[in-house]
Amino acid sequence: NRVLSNGQVMTDVQVDLEIRDGIASFHHILGVLHEGELQAKAKINMRHPAVMMEIFGGIQGVNLGPLFASLGTAEVASGRADISWDLMTAGVTYNALTASLEGSFGIKAEKVVFNAVSLQGLICSALAVINKIPPEQGSPEHAPSTDLDILIDFNSGKGRLEKFQLESPGVALTGAGNILLNTLDFRHIHILHGIVSTSRYVELTF
Repeated sequence: NRVLSNGQVMTDVQVDLEIRDGIASFHHILGVLHEGELQAKAKINMRHPAVMMEIFGGIQGVNLGPLFASLGTAEVASGRADISWDLMTAGVTYNALTASLEGSFGIKAEKVVFNAVSLQGLICSALAVINKIPPEQGSPEHAPSTDLDILIDFNSGKGRLEKFQLESPGVALTGAGNILLNTLDFRHIHILHGIVSTSRYVELTF
């Protein structure tokens, strides 16, 4: 009841697999991953030259601390999140699978603490540079109690950030943009609206 894959350990694993006529159907995949409950289904069609895959499901209440640590970025954030996906693709190579990716991927989290960055500090420093004034002192070293809601839609290997909402004490941001999956280029994401409240900026909207 324990599976290890790419450094990820899943426990209490239950898999209902049926293989028939070149199609592998995972009727359910259940388990615990970083304290979150995994529920997923998948289908792999191997009857064609290009393998066709479908997978949908999610993880409820995953612990972000161990998750980031397993990815080699320990102490980036702490808290819990719900992750969901509904994806399909086809191909025989990584590039082909990426180029034909369709579907959606979402993350929702409440009261997440980003340990490595202070959103308030970053934004206030940027505003100080723009306004040519000294930066505000006393910003927290991390972003406490942050709520996050992200939804990415995939179409022909391109990701579209349909929803980006982030709320933290003194900061509220929304955004949208595009993600190039073959290069993981996130430079085309734009903040559409923001509100910053600090001792200097009672409420600044942009």
